[in-house]
Amino acid sequence: MKAKTLMIVLAIIMLSSCVKNYKEIEEEPYPSIFRVDQINVQISMYGIEIKPVCAEFDKEFDTQSREFYSSLDTSLTYTGKVSVKKFNGGFREKPSAIDWRFNSIEIFTLEDFDPKHPAGSSLNDLCQIWYRYKHALVIRPLSDVRYGTLMLTDYYPYNEGFGETIQIYLYDSSVDIPKMKVYPEYKKFTYQHPAESAFPKVEVRITDAFGNEYTANN
Repeated sequence: MKAKTLMIVLAIIMLSSCVKNYKEIEEEPYPSIFRVDQINVQISMYGIEIKPVCAEFDKEFDTQSREFYSSLDTSLTYTGKVSVKKFNGGFREKPSAIDWRFNSIEIFTLEDFDPKHPAGSSLNDLCQIWYRYKHALVIRPLSDVRYGTLMLTDYYPYNEGFGETIQIYLYDSSVDIPKMKVYPEYKKFTYQHPAESAFPKVEVRITDAFGNEYTANN
């Protein structure tokens, strides 16, 4: 009897170890779209973090957002991985989306940085931005960001802080900024910051298409 029980336990362990910890899905709609109530900007020596404070789910905003993007022929679908809840065979909820509709993200130095970037000038040409969209860790020059290029990002309302933060890094030269990486290419991309620079005193200015303006400095 004990031997039989042991065999059952071993079988369960072997089956659970063989279960994949993710499921790949293709072109499935985002379940919800959230509005940003407030933006918090945290500036440290080697990075700037843009963190949203999202409103509670608003069905009317969700509907309006879907209509807006549909009119732009933008596909509001998700392609990527969804984690498995082991032992019960279920899958976790797909990520939702945050509708940012950025007009601009500008980084201005408040002190002389180099001969080409005196106090009061923009550092956007030396900055790189990271964010998550459709299971992609998108890495691109900050100078690419304008209305229409950074509108939506992934959002995990059941696990806030996991992936909705947007990060910005500074480099000595725009030549040092690696090319844009997206899913699935980024999965094999081991990233390092060989030329990353410390931020001087800066002011961050953010505007969006909803008429909001945000300013922060260190």
